[in-house]
Amino acid sequence: MHTDTRNYGPRLREHEQNLAQIEQERKELEDEIFRMQMQLLQLADEKETCLQLHALTKKAAKLPLTEDEQKYLVRDLGRVMSIPADAFRGMKLVEAAEAFLLRFGQPATHRQVLDGLKDGGLDSQLKNLDNSLRSAMQRSGQFKWFLGADKTYRWALLQWVHRSPRELTSQEPTEKANLTLVESEAKVKSA
Repeated sequence: MHTDTRNYGPRLREHEQNLAQIEQERKELEDEIFRMQMQLLQLADEKETCLQLHALTKKAAKLPLTEDEQKYLVRDLGRVMSIPADAFRGMKLVEAAEAFLLRFGQPATHRQVLDGLKDGGLDSQLKNLDNSLRSAMQRSGQFKWFLGADKTYRWALLQWVHRSPRELTSQEPTEKANLTLVESEAKVKSA
């Protein structure tokens, strides 16, 4: 049974292009899901601030507060960020960035992370801390660099995502097939 193996090359390349397109669409959807989840976190933060203001206003007007409204009086109003001068001393870049974002409690711009680490006493002998931090965060796999609704890029922790689409596709193959090798082996067998 002899088949013409030359016909398989274009078909394999077509499959490879389809797979690349599917992967690109999956990545775009994952980014959109992540952006929306971060937007939900920001909305929840804004809601809590509004509830705190509502409770404080009712208290100032000497109006009776419900049990739920009283819970918001105990909390601090707004997000006050104070970093001890030695908070990140002795930490590696990724550890310090994670600690900063956990302390900050919401996505932060690269400048906010960088300034926060400097304020927290990160001792770094690096020539360019800005670039080193960016590349360390990208390589670690713990952070997501995303474009927010306000068209500003921010860093977020992947653990903040309720359910990452990556968990659903964890069964992906780790190595792509080498189509030139497959094609050349088919030629050898047909000869």
